[in-house]
Amino acid sequence: MRKKLIGFVSIVMCVMMFAGCKNTLEKKISKKTLQAMNDQAYEQYVKNDPTMKDIKIEIKGNDITYKYYFAMEVSDEQAESFQKTLETSGYESMIDDLKDNIKKSNGIRPSTITYVYYDSTDKEVAKVSR
Repeated sequence: MRKKLIGFVSIVMCVMMFAGCKNTLEKKISKKTLQAMNDQAYEQYVKNDPTMKDIKIEIKGNDITYKYYFAMEVSDEQAESFQKTLETSGYESMIDDLKDNIKKSNGIRPSTITYVYYDSTDKEVAKVSR
């Protein structure tokens, strides 16, 4: 009986210990803070740029997505060129640095950071993720 009780308590303690590991950026960053981040991004990247319509930052679990909305329509050729530019412009090191900075400030390193670009018709133009 005693061995069963000790075994049961051990299992419960392990479950509780791992339950604490379920902390995510989505849980850690409040909706109010996320809204402030979105407001700041809008002020910085959209407000005074006539080529931009909007920006949205979304957090799901430990994944962060930055969605940029252009104020103009983008042709398929332009989209293809833009995608190639993203893939060769050093976004990987920039994303890795951003992940490190987020870990320093929040204690949690994002699993992925994704940048998605849309045109004025909400058609996806380009995407880079790491």
